[in-house]
Amino acid sequence: MSVFERQASSVAYAASTVSVVSGLTINEWGVIGGLLLATLTFVVNWYYRHRTFKLAEMVAIVEEVLDDVQEREETECRKREKERQLEVEGVTEAVKCGKCGQVHDNQTIPKG
Repeated sequence: MSVFERQASSVAYAASTVSVVSGLTINEWGVIGGLLLATLTFVVNWYYRHRTFKLAEMVAIVEEVLDDVQEREETECRKREKERQLEVEGVTEAVKCGKCGQVHDNQTIPKG
């Protein structure tokens, strides 16, 4: 394709575009503008819904991790409280379970 043919083709497309654009009425421009705005609104809403969904997923993961941490802390606290209680009751020696490492009531040796 020669330079002349490319320029002729470009001029033809430009002339076609100008004739179509100048031939549209105000009502037709309003319809085109409405369609463009509707499409833009759809895209923006989809984007923010997608971000909200991702954020909700992250929040759920963080809450799950925090619940696990809190449960572990409560378990450790109960374990320490049980050991303190055994000390207050006068238990001199406590036998720890071989499986879980915790002190069970039926495995304590009373003082005396």
